[in-house]
Amino acid sequence: MNDEIARLLKARDYELTGDSSTGKAVKKFQQSQISKKLFALMKTDPVYRALGTYVFRRDFKDVDSLAQQTGSINFENTIRESPVKKLACRACHYTICPILKGSQSPTAVCPKCRKGGCLITDDWEAGVDKAVWSSYLDSLRKAGLIARHFEVGCPSCLTVTHYEEGKLTTDHMKCKACKTFNENKWVYTVPEDIRLIWDSNGGGIWLEWYAKELLTKSFPDVLQGVFVRNKKTKKAIEVDCLIARKGKLVSVFSRVLPIDKRGETKDFADLEKVRKFSDVVIVITTTRVSSDVTDFYKGKRVIFIEGKDIEALPEVMFKQFNIPSRKKAIKSKDFGVK
Repeated sequence: MNDEIARLLKARDYELTGDSSTGKAVKKFQQSQISKKLFALMKTDPVYRALGTYVFRRDFKDVDSLAQQTGSINFENTIRESPVKKLACRACHYTICPILKGSQSPTAVCPKCRKGGCLITDDWEAGVDKAVWSSYLDSLRKAGLIARHFEVGCPSCLTVTHYEEGKLTTDHMKCKACKTFNENKWVYTVPEDIRLIWDSNGGGIWLEWYAKELLTKSFPDVLQGVFVRNKKTKKAIEVDCLIARKGKLVSVFSRVLPIDKRGETKDFADLEKVRKFSDVVIVITTTRVSSDVTDFYKGKRVIFIEGKDIEALPEVMFKQFNIPSRKKAIKSKDFGVK
């Protein structure tokens, strides 16, 4: 237990009462090798975070089923709220997809026609084709985050057989019973512990897990997933992260909001309880909140960070404790706090 956190809470008539179920689940997942691989991949390339949120939270079996779902309103909003963009060439119309906004200069040379100054970026909405999904899933497989096997099915007999990768031979191309040519495709499976961090408790715990991973390196004493109880009312509230420095207590509070809606004031009822014992509350949301929410909390020491900007969390935390930034300085006005 962090002694300074306990001391500051005690002075405010609050106390720590133990880990929450989310906190326990995050700690358990962090001990796995998959957690380390997943974080390394997501930290290196936020494209994986944007697409991974879609992939891991949905039931899919193959590339076709993913490609068929990409026209949904949920998918369009997921991509629109993410930093993922597409890069296209004006000259030959070749599309490089996906990239991060601003990660490649429009003056770069097109890899297909080799002309310079023709590349433009645009929003990547629902136009993700099977080739993009195949490439993305293969990257996840090579990182050991998903598994795949070969599915062979006879269209006449309706029999289906699965083969491990590398075990398929030409003898399996025809049905042994009716000699009809089989239909073949790669089938993917997601490890249960990865699926749990996205699916449990409705929205999953990936946001809490990722925030904790981002903060751990710079703030190794961060408390994650704990209950804080008011000594007078005996009522407790769950807090995703707590960090204390120099007599100042900062809480991290996350909300997984509906993909096709913006957060409203009613979605943050518990935030008022957290504010009572915190000097500053950093709120991480999966989508952009409404102006009503930001206006309501303006000047109340509440900082909102969208999920697509979550990489800024350590830097925002540095500013709260006047720690020199390790990256290019983030302007406090960008996050609503002086």
